[in-house]
Amino acid sequence: TRKVQAQGRVREEPHLPRWILATRKQKTTRYGIMSETESTSIQVAVRIRPFLPIEAGSKSCVEVLPGPHTSLDPAADNGNLSIGKVIRIGNAQHKSNSFTFDHALSGKVPQSLVFATCVLPLLESCINGYNATTIAYGQTGAGKTYSILGPATSAAMSKEGGALDESIGIIPRALRELFVKLSARKRENTDAFDFEVRIQFLELYGEEIRDLLGPTTAKPTKLAIRDAKHDAEVVGATEVCVTSPQDAMLCLTRGMLRRVTGATAMNAES
Repeated sequence: TRKVQAQGRVREEPHLPRWILATRKQKTTRYGIMSETESTSIQVAVRIRPFLPIEAGSKSCVEVLPGPHTSLDPAADNGNLSIGKVIRIGNAQHKSNSFTFDHALSGKVPQSLVFATCVLPLLESCINGYNATTIAYGQTGAGKTYSILGPATSAAMSKEGGALDESIGIIPRALRELFVKLSARKRENTDAFDFEVRIQFLELYGEEIRDLLGPTTAKPTKLAIRDAKHDAEVVGATEVCVTSPQDAMLCLTRGMLRRVTGATAMNAES
């Protein structure tokens, strides 16, 4: 537990292994008009990390509940809800607090369902010409890297259209799905459609932006962010053209080796 001060009072609340996934689409609808059912272009999802082996025997104090527009089938999953909209900390018999999000994902939710629920709609919007951003936020050891990348490497990526290993995270899944959808659109419009995919891999460390795909030098070039054409860009950052999800994962794997990491009490490679 940790002490939290709110409105002049100090209360104890559980310190929970969870992370927040925030996604943003620049426009709410395809035509730039906000619909009645879409009140915001920013959505927030909370995923609860299951207990690690060293935490075996611990008792969970977090529960996923259905939201106002979520129906729970009592026969499904023995009456336990895996995806809802409300997180309850505590239990019904004792004092508890409830928080509502766009998506609440329990520790039973697989990687494929996290991607389909939170990221796939954004990917489809990107192909239709919209900017989209996905941010994973949480304390060290909460499972951000596992959810975003998983243990995937370029060798773990299946061929286009094949099945992916369940442990593979959001970025490898998004890369595979991106090329699948772009290739399908090109086949449908052979003469009128073509595409090029370029990637960047940047790290913000010590208030400096590091180019993880740039040339290896003793003194890395300092990069800066500036506004350009109503969007932000990192001046001088390396862009690599890739022709397949395997090529993209090779670049990301190479960049991962250049990240700044350090051991903490909760994560050996934070």
